[in-house]
Amino acid sequence: MLKIRSTFLCFLFCSSILNIWSCTADRLDVDELPVGESTETVPFFKKDGLRILDIGNSYTDDATAMLPLLVEKAKVNLRGMSLYKAIRGGASFKSWCDVYNDQDGSVYKVSWVVGDADSKVTTGTGRKNEGELFRRLITEVKWDLIFIHQYSGYAPYYDEWKTNGNGGHLEELLTILKRHQPDAKIGFLLIHSYSSDYSGNKEKSSYERWKLISESVERLCDEYGIEYVIPYGTAVQNLRSSSLNDEYDLTRDGTHCGEGLCRYAAACC
Repeated sequence: MLKIRSTFLCFLFCSSILNIWSCTADRLDVDELPVGESTETVPFFKKDGLRILDIGNSYTDDATAMLPLLVEKAKVNLRGMSLYKAIRGGASFKSWCDVYNDQDGSVYKVSWVVGDADSKVTTGTGRKNEGELFRRLITEVKWDLIFIHQYSGYAPYYDEWKTNGNGGHLEELLTILKRHQPDAKIGFLLIHSYSSDYSGNKEKSSYERWKLISESVERLCDEYGIEYVIPYGTAVQNLRSSSLNDEYDLTRDGTHCGEGLCRYAAACC
């Protein structure tokens, strides 16, 4: 299992959670679930002109949906940096390789999230089987940090990531990104697991599925030198172990984050 404790991340937002949900939270028991190796990140994230790109799917939307509101309410000054995201529903590593190669039959969207809007970034909707918007995104702007993550259906199964099947093409995606962004650091989003009762949860347990996701990310970091992991899925699993959990394991449909506490926790991470 990954060695870093997520307790610190949880404490960053637990006080706010308790303030907002104090009417229902009689206690908050936080499990110290391991999630990743600790590094000193503050100097990097204070870099002038920091540009961050998040490439993913609806789980990326879950993780970033409340960021603009958090930044506004906390009066955080993000001048000099920017965060953009590229979203394709249900996207795996293979999906983004197919987008790049004009072979994906789904639309995708590039949008600004927070920070300064960069005139070099072309936002909008990419059409089916047309990857020009995505290619421009990774060739016309110099990114400092690029986050990726795996489709939730394959997220627990690392061995599939390295195949040529629908759950694979990890190395191809990393090669594409490094070809056009040789100086960018690659980060990873450790997503939350399905609810225990969701029909697609083969493990029949949100905790057991989360463990497999976490172990997969550990192997990824060990084998590919991934430096930055956002373990919002671990924060969600911590909350599931508390009195704040609900019958849907804090999801709205068994898979995606609930629009209140779950998305809030993910945005804080």
